[in-house]
Amino acid sequence: PLNAKLFKLLGPNSEATVSDIQQLLDEGADVNCLNKNDLPPLHVGVRNKHTDAIDVLVHGGAQINAKGPSAVKGNTALHEAVTLGPSGMKVIEALLTAGADHNVKNDRNETPYDLAIKAGYDTIVKRFVSAIGQRADLTVTDSRGHILYSKENAVKGKFAFTTEEYDNFEVCFVSKPMGGGVAADREVFLNLKHGIEAKNYEDIAKAEKLKPLEVELRRLADLSKSIVDDFAYMRAREEQMRDTNESTHSRVMYFSLFSMLCLLGLATWQVLYLRRNDSSSNKAFGE
Repeated sequence: PLNAKLFKLLGPNSEATVSDIQQLLDEGADVNCLNKNDLPPLHVGVRNKHTDAIDVLVHGGAQINAKGPSAVKGNTALHEAVTLGPSGMKVIEALLTAGADHNVKNDRNETPYDLAIKAGYDTIVKRFVSAIGQRADLTVTDSRGHILYSKENAVKGKFAFTTEEYDNFEVCFVSKPMGGGVAADREVFLNLKHGIEAKNYEDIAKAEKLKPLEVELRRLADLSKSIVDDFAYMRAREEQMRDTNESTHSRVMYFSLFSMLCLLGLATWQVLYLRRNDSSSNKAFGE
């Protein structure tokens, strides 16, 4: 009965106070008991945004980093708080203050930080970055080492750079601790697009006030140009490969001729050497 009352106080429509929850705990309610969905009181309180109850439950012995059942993907209370979105910022703050570990992964191998990035919750992402205490700097370079783009603390967002040449580009994220020390490993989600895939035609239509048909014509024109450019690039590469093959063929032929001349010279020298030794031997026996 006490456990059932505890879950009721942490329910969605409850107006229970901190003292009400503390009284139940003092009377013997199990702070780590499970409801019919196998969720502990802390998970239930987080889901229903009972921010004030978090500190009471944790001090009462609630396992703040305990993982929930498979029905909730093995989420911790902090995972559940992130799923609330920006409206759950107070809950997230309360959990972090109470000692919640933002590095714990759920059954899908995701941390609360990963969930925030995937969902696009910028405010929550920035809060986790400050809790992690390190930043990720972004640098894009070409094959000659020229920096085409750089950004400090690239937590989330879009970036673009323009180049007139086909090349191999290197995208590098460097994790740097803000207060010194050793940086922790970070997982980066990166989606690369180039050519017409990188163009936002909706923004172009709004900026130039284009009709839907005009937007499609613009898209087709860009696609046609992209195909022509690709064919031109492939033709240039084919010419380079042909020149390379011809050069290699010439070098192999000259090397083969040189090797044959060397062998002929060595064979001639061996014959002359053997004849000289043979004549010397005959003279010696004749004497």
